[in-house]
Amino acid sequence: MTYHVTLLTFDQCYTSGVTSMLDVFHVANRLWQRRHRDAGPIFDWQVVSPNGRPVTTTSRLLLPVDGALADVETTDMLIVPGSDFENAKDYLALIDEVKQTCEADLQRLRSAGVAITACCGGPFVLAACNLLKDETVTIAWWLADLFEQTFPKISLDVDQVLIDNKGVMTSGAAAYVDMGLRIVEKQVDRFLMLECARILLVDANRATQTPYLYLQQQVRHNDEIVLQAQQYFRSNLGREFGLDEVAQTLNVSQRTLIRHFKQTLGQRPIEYLQDLRVETAKRLLETSGFSLERVIEEVGYKDVSSFRRLFKQRTQLTPRQYRLKFAG
Repeated sequence: MTYHVTLLTFDQCYTSGVTSMLDVFHVANRLWQRRHRDAGPIFDWQVVSPNGRPVTTTSRLLLPVDGALADVETTDMLIVPGSDFENAKDYLALIDEVKQTCEADLQRLRSAGVAITACCGGPFVLAACNLLKDETVTIAWWLADLFEQTFPKISLDVDQVLIDNKGVMTSGAAAYVDMGLRIVEKQVDRFLMLECARILLVDANRATQTPYLYLQQQVRHNDEIVLQAQQYFRSNLGREFGLDEVAQTLNVSQRTLIRHFKQTLGQRPIEYLQDLRVETAKRLLETSGFSLERVIEEVGYKDVSSFRRLFKQRTQLTPRQYRLKFAG
């Protein structure tokens, strides 16, 4: 049975939001037909635009389409890509333009039972077109604040790369290949998905955007006390130190330091430091040959049991399980 996919394009959408998906489906078809010699393709697709005319993507590529969204009568899944972002005003204007031309047809297809998928910033389109009600969604990490401000009633879990909820699938930052692999796994099987991932050299187990959220936290605030404390944490990560030492170095009280962290990052300094140590340990487990004891030493812990508990609490895996799953 062939699974029919429709990809919606519009001016200023990401080129990779369309082409990356199609590459995954193409590879899946080739592998499927090798497995089943007389079988036809397992996926077919069509690319549409709001008016049936070619669109210009973010990279100035003129992308041809097969027709207009209004002409789509039957399909199994409709995919909405992300779009370019320069500033909030222009971005929301672009989303509103897509809403004006696509809302009725998107609602028609959703009412007919078509599965809806949105990648990167695509959930903005779904939310603007009133297609998200009780679903929890994820989105590109750099758009999380704007999404929550624009659609405060929609549940957002930006830590996750992929969320599959009630017929609506969403993915985070430019996770188009991840989403394509998830569709292959869901519609065919995990074995075919893993074969595709190996050919495309993709980590099929990437489940969180959390490491990138730390980057966002570094750049989205200008609290000088927090910035100085974050720098102190990074510079002294390999040794044990207390909050009193940090506060004294910054010439503030511990109470002031805690207040600034909670106001700026929504967490206490110790929670931020623990997360930083776990993320650093993850990178070392993935990329180095260090023993577990050396990894723990590098992130400033001496008690192996204590760090194991913290690591499993944050990742749901022991350090050894994490290395076996993710190490290169």
